[in-house]
Amino acid sequence: MIGKAQGLAVSAVSQVSETIGTILPELPRTPLSERLPDPAEVVTTTFGFAEQLLEMQKAYALELLEAVTPVTGKIVPPANRKPARRSTKAKA
Repeated sequence: MIGKAQGLAVSAVSQVSETIGTILPELPRTPLSERLPDPAEVVTTTFGFAEQLLEMQKAYALELLEAVTPVTGKIVPPANRKPARRSTKAKA
């Protein structure tokens, strides 16, 4: 459902962008515009950082849970505990 909504949004933005692109004149290059980063590179770098941070936080949380096992093992019966999933790949 989310993928379908995202696809529709991309399609709509693409159509609007194509229309505006035919109307908008070429803008002159300036020293500032030359220093702007590539938008795709910004997205890739930002998501890469977020993925690393999320993976580190997950590992940290699992390590903390392991550290408190002597206590939680006495509070939460083994039958109620579900094994922690240790997957490093996000599901699409």
